[in-house]
Amino acid sequence: MKNNSSIMKLYVAAALLVSCNVDVFSQKNMIFKFSNDLMVGKDFLGEKNDWTFASEYAVELPLLGDWNQDYTWKFPSVGFAVTPFYTMFPDSVAPQIKDGELAEWTVATYAYFKWPFVHTPRFAANLKLGSGFALYPVELFKKDNWQTTDAFTVLSRNVVGLYNGGLDFNIRLGRTYGRKLYQWEIAFGGDAFLMSSFAINRSAESKAIWDVYLGARYTPNVWALPMRNQAEKKPKILALEFELTGGVNQLDENDGSHYYPDGSFCARAVLPLSNAYRIGLFSDYFFNSIYDGKDREINRRYNFIDEDRYKNKHRVGVGLSNDITFYHFLVGLDWGFYVYKPWKVPEEDDLGNENENYKLENLMYQKLTTKYYFSEHWYGVGRVKAHLNKFENVEMGIGFTIPDFGSRLKSNPFKRLKNPFKRKEDYTEEKIQGERNRYYSPRKWDHPSKKYQKKKDKAKSKGTKGGNASGSTEIME
Repeated sequence: MKNNSSIMKLYVAAALLVSCNVDVFSQKNMIFKFSNDLMVGKDFLGEKNDWTFASEYAVELPLLGDWNQDYTWKFPSVGFAVTPFYTMFPDSVAPQIKDGELAEWTVATYAYFKWPFVHTPRFAANLKLGSGFALYPVELFKKDNWQTTDAFTVLSRNVVGLYNGGLDFNIRLGRTYGRKLYQWEIAFGGDAFLMSSFAINRSAESKAIWDVYLGARYTPNVWALPMRNQAEKKPKILALEFELTGGVNQLDENDGSHYYPDGSFCARAVLPLSNAYRIGLFSDYFFNSIYDGKDREINRRYNFIDEDRYKNKHRVGVGLSNDITFYHFLVGLDWGFYVYKPWKVPEEDDLGNENENYKLENLMYQKLTTKYYFSEHWYGVGRVKAHLNKFENVEMGIGFTIPDFGSRLKSNPFKRLKNPFKRKEDYTEEKIQGERNRYYSPRKWDHPSKKYQKKKDKAKSKGTKGGNASGSTEIME
């Protein structure tokens, strides 16, 4: 009993200590916001335009500027949300679910950014962008799934990628900083959720939900004095980026558990135009082993490729990139055009059925990209490649950037690059000219060559009696 009592006391003391630390930290160093939104919308990819209802729970944190996001002027915030969706007609929600009752619920979790393009003490209008994952929990944990196929196939059919975008409007209930009502906001707006396996497994169906919502925001701690700090201007310096990504995908559900590796290399030059937007030019090299000449029964779009030829798996493109930046995070949309593509999708497949979107696929492609910069030079990449509504693959990888490349172009673009073949100076050898003062800036006439030495002026100044040209007076002994 004494041991249990001691353990209980230690537990209570630890809980109080953690609570106090959290309270002190949140009051002095961190401003956060709780939010809850009730949503109603429709899934336009479902067979019946299914009505969907959701309740989103999120925590928002400041991302740039002062600790207090509410008082800092026009700085973005980052949020983490959990959103369960309920669908009235679930037979078209999840893939390969014959019993509709099993797919009533879809659970999503994602991170998002809010950029306040309008921000006043009483009203804020935000652009919201996010990405994450969604899953069909009941179908995912069915025993039949795990007994009939491999784990990767089960996960790829029931855990899908998610992208979110929309507008968020907030109205504060109070007018005075630091008062209780000022901590509460009414929120409303609309956004879109796109949930898809993005061609990792073609048998997984997709969802596209457009919804409107009404909710509330609560900030537990607010400071008494407002701060209207402007964002520090980001220098407009040209940067170079190099990215290597890879992944696997399937062409159709008839591929079973076989996955085809794919990869790409991207070289990019980007120029920031503002704190939140940059534009760039890029070139891409793509490799995809899925174009192997196999005859597929379900998706016959590429059955015209009847030979497993190595050159059919390579493509090259160039294009324009548009990036929205949020500190270490980036969301980008790239539009590219093929400059090398050894095959063209025909107007009809081998059975005479029309191939949708074949003209644009032969000409151009799009990439939806998210990045996170771990350091000044290294970052992680996640990318979805598509031909409008025809997804090709998902890839993940790593990138390297030279953020100050533009500053090197003003004189010698390679002046800051180290020469690996340059002989290193031996500081132990004897110096004829002596040790140089590190605070002294050498002049050209200090060079040992006579070409740069300053010439002595021996001419005497005219009109000066008994004086030197320099005007100095000699001291006579």
